[in-house]
Amino acid sequence: IPLGRMGTGFDIGMAAVFLSCDASGGFITGDTLVVDGAEWLYKPPMVPREMVADLSRSVEKKSRDMRPSGNANAGGNNMRSKL
Repeated sequence: IPLGRMGTGFDIGMAAVFLSCDASGGFITGDTLVVDGAEWLYKPPMVPREMVADLSRSVEKKSRDMRPSGNANAGGNNMRSKL
Protein backbone atom coordinates (compact mmCIF):
# COMPACT_ATOMS: atom_id res chain seq x y z
CA ILE A 1 0.00 0.00 0.00
CA PRO A 2 1.95 3.03 -1.25
CA LEU A 3 0.37 5.63 1.07
CA GLY A 4 0.57 3.29 4.03
CA ARG A 5 -3.17 3.03 4.71
CA MET A 6 -6.33 1.72 3.16
CA GLY A 7 -8.64 4.17 1.44
CA THR A 8 -11.82 5.31 3.14
CA GLY A 9 -15.22 6.44 2.03
CA PHE A 10 -14.10 9.97 2.85
CA ASP A 11 -11.36 9.73 0.19
CA ILE A 12 -13.88 8.74 -2.48
CA GLY A 13 -16.29 11.40 -1.24
CA MET A 14 -13.67 14.13 -1.52
CA ALA A 15 -12.96 13.09 -5.12
CA ALA A 16 -16.69 13.41 -5.86
CA VAL A 17 -16.81 16.82 -4.14
CA PHE A 18 -13.83 17.97 -6.19
CA LEU A 19 -15.49 16.98 -9.46
CA SER A 20 -18.77 18.64 -8.51
CA CYS A 21 -17.43 21.97 -7.24
CA ASP A 22 -16.43 25.08 -9.12
CA ALA A 23 -12.82 24.71 -7.86
CA SER A 24 -12.27 21.90 -10.36
CA GLY A 25 -12.61 24.48 -13.08
CA GLY A 26 -15.63 22.79 -14.64
CA PHE A 27 -13.39 21.73 -17.50
CA ILE A 28 -12.86 18.08 -16.57
CA THR A 29 -14.90 15.87 -18.86
CA GLY A 30 -14.68 12.29 -20.08
CA ASP A 31 -11.72 11.25 -17.99
CA THR A 32 -11.03 8.74 -15.27
CA LEU A 33 -10.13 10.07 -11.86
CA VAL A 34 -8.06 7.41 -10.13
CA VAL A 35 -8.60 7.45 -6.37
CA ASP A 36 -6.48 4.52 -5.25
CA GLY A 37 -3.89 6.01 -2.90
CA ALA A 38 -1.16 5.82 -5.56
CA GLU A 39 -1.55 2.05 -5.92
CA TRP A 40 -0.96 2.46 -9.67
CA LEU A 41 2.55 3.70 -8.84
CA TYR A 42 3.45 0.43 -7.13
CA LYS A 43 6.00 -1.64 -8.96
CA PRO A 44 6.61 -5.16 -7.72
CA PRO A 45 10.19 -5.83 -6.66
CA MET A 46 12.57 -7.03 -9.32
CA VAL A 47 14.01 -10.52 -9.18
CA PRO A 48 16.84 -10.53 -6.64
CA ARG A 49 20.28 -10.19 -8.21
CA GLU A 50 21.51 -13.37 -6.52
CA MET A 51 18.71 -15.38 -8.12
CA VAL A 52 19.56 -14.05 -11.58
CA ALA A 53 23.27 -14.82 -11.02
CA ASP A 54 22.50 -18.39 -9.89
CA LEU A 55 20.24 -19.03 -12.87
CA SER A 56 22.80 -17.57 -15.25
CA ARG A 57 25.55 -19.78 -13.82
CA SER A 58 23.40 -22.91 -14.14
CA VAL A 59 22.50 -22.15 -17.77
CA GLU A 60 26.15 -21.42 -18.54
CA LYS A 61 27.23 -24.71 -16.94
CA LYS A 62 24.65 -26.69 -18.93
CA SER A 63 25.83 -24.99 -22.11
CA ARG A 64 29.46 -25.85 -21.38
CA ASP A 65 28.55 -29.45 -20.53
CA MET A 66 26.93 -29.81 -23.97
CA ARG A 67 30.13 -28.74 -25.74
CA PRO A 68 32.15 -31.59 -27.25
CA SER A 69 35.25 -32.52 -25.30
CA GLY A 70 38.60 -31.28 -26.51
CA ASN A 71 39.40 -27.93 -28.08
CA ALA A 72 36.39 -25.62 -28.03
CA ASN A 73 37.54 -24.04 -31.30
CA ALA A 74 38.11 -27.27 -33.19
CA GLY A 75 36.39 -27.60 -36.54
CA GLY A 76 36.47 -23.92 -37.40
CA ASN A 77 33.73 -22.92 -34.98
CA ASN A 78 35.66 -19.84 -33.93
CA MET A 79 34.18 -16.73 -35.53
CA ARG A 80 37.60 -15.06 -35.69
CA SER A 81 38.94 -17.81 -37.91
CA LYS A 82 36.22 -17.00 -40.46
CA LEU A 83 37.03 -13.29 -40.54
